[in-house]
Amino acid sequence: MNNKQNAQVSLAGADLTLCPSCNRRSLYVQLPAIGKPRARCLPFDGERACNAEKLLPYFVGARALDDFLVELPDETELRRALLSEAAARAAANRRNGEAERNHRHERREEASGDFEEDSPLWRPFPLDLLPGPFADLVSAGAAAIPCDPAMMALPALAVLSAAAGSGARIRLKRSWVEPATFWCVVAAPSGTAKSAALELVLRPIYELEAEAAARYRADREVYEQRLKEWRALSKEERVHVPEPEPPRSVRYRLSDATLEAVAAVHRDNPRGVLLARDELSGWIASFDRYAQTRGGDLASWLELYEGRPVVVDRKTDPEPIRIERPHVPVVGTVQPWLLRERVSPELLASGFVARLTIAIPPEIPRRFSDADVDETTEAAYARLVRRLYQVGEVELSLSIEARRLFGVFVEEMDQERRRLPDGPLRSASAKIEAKAARLALLFQLCEDVQAGRPSREISPEAMQRAIELAHWLWYETRRVYGLMRWSGLSYAALHRSPAERLLDQLPAVFSTADWLQVAKTQSIPRRTAERWLSQLIDARRIERIQKGAYRKFTPMAVGGNGGSGGTLPEKSTISATTAIRQMPESVDEQAGVAPPSSAPGAADTPAGMNVRIGA
Repeated sequence: MNNKQNAQVSLAGADLTLCPSCNRRSLYVQLPAIGKPRARCLPFDGERACNAEKLLPYFVGARALDDFLVELPDETELRRALLSEAAARAAANRRNGEAERNHRHERREEASGDFEEDSPLWRPFPLDLLPGPFADLVSAGAAAIPCDPAMMALPALAVLSAAAGSGARIRLKRSWVEPATFWCVVAAPSGTAKSAALELVLRPIYELEAEAAARYRADREVYEQRLKEWRALSKEERVHVPEPEPPRSVRYRLSDATLEAVAAVHRDNPRGVLLARDELSGWIASFDRYAQTRGGDLASWLELYEGRPVVVDRKTDPEPIRIERPHVPVVGTVQPWLLRERVSPELLASGFVARLTIAIPPEIPRRFSDADVDETTEAAYARLVRRLYQVGEVELSLSIEARRLFGVFVEEMDQERRRLPDGPLRSASAKIEAKAARLALLFQLCEDVQAGRPSREISPEAMQRAIELAHWLWYETRRVYGLMRWSGLSYAALHRSPAERLLDQLPAVFSTADWLQVAKTQSIPRRTAERWLSQLIDARRIERIQKGAYRKFTPMAVGGNGGSGGTLPEKSTISATTAIRQMPESVDEQAGVAPPSSAPGAADTPAGMNVRIGA
């Protein structure tokens, strides 16, 4: 291509958006009235344009017209809707993106360092990496609903994880074994067909449940008849005839997310059980609802993810439930704003969020079309799931080439991790390697059950596809953390209270108007902000120097003069940290929870007593 690639050109009917290959705002997408859509990279900064070979992997079914121009498939209106939506988002980013990025940089806390990356462009889910029946269902279902393929691919991945069972393991080396467990979360606004996508991939589970329920009813009838006959026996005869045992119901899925309920069902179903909920926000929030009593639950859930033995105490039975090899995959949906609202600093710091496989796919405009999922495609997917459920104990090792590929991937991720600050995104990067191994396990199992022969090793092909999908997961993780504003956080900043983090964004001397303005930019209700300000004063984190004006206290050496000169002495016998950290979030305000009149314990603090924040 000649110098035209760097010229400022105007194409009729074209819109500028981010190029998925170079992540620059240089991609022209042309939607002609007649003919198929076309796209090309045309940077205006003097840099070289991405050629067609680099663009093709990001557009399924596209073909190159020349060295730089690609033609996209026009099989259904869905493809046009995808491109139109991308162009609309690019236009909105051009109008608002720069101001929002500047605003984020102004609000960045000192503890978070200089790391803050803009949320990258959505990268299409790589369907070609999935097992055949899996990929066919996702492709057909996404066109039929319609929705982005990732909205179906992640839930289907959790279904395959559940079908593999607790007996499936991959041994990377003698001391490193991974189960097949995945926790998959699709975050999308309401009205984006999340429930329809989830229902479609769960249909094989529903069918297995219906068959299990029918068998249980039949076994129950036989049991009740035998029990009736046993009770008719005399006492002498009962000595020689054991009492019939009741049948156990086979469970594939549950929606009760309490740890005790999960453990009770898992005890009777040692292969494991799938936690499937259309709305996962309640499950996520349950770990932080009663912080003092639910800490053990969070630790046990982390053990469940790792497949380690778990002991669950029960209130109704002195004997605890012990699960030697737990397997509880999780799948569900959540709205993005709820995800951000319900994820607490504790969940980020504990590594719970890092274990989630989250995607925020783009919204697809609804179009009614003749696209549908045919019976053959759905039956092939259901057959794959059923065959996986029939797999027993299996532990796969790495072939020589698969070991080499995995070693290179670990080194690549280590280099990425070293560039990240100590925070949630760095923790998430540490989990990608294990997810790649688990993907390789699932891919190899799918290949084996389809071929009808067992394997003892992970093939290089399965490992390569798993690594490529893990790269996509890592890309999407960085994108999600950027959208949720978790990527630039440090653990030091996470452990500060919401009021303290808000205070960090103000100068040493500020006014009430300044405080309320900063609170407004973070969608904190005025009444909550006013209460936080009062509690900070009671905790001696700030002092009122005149009406409507405040000054921060600054730490000084032990034995200093507190109160005069705007300093706060270090020595203390009472800590107000709890009073600050238990301040309700804005979601409580919206729920109508009555706020306390002052910080707990503030009225009990004797006058003149020194109080230390952050103890």
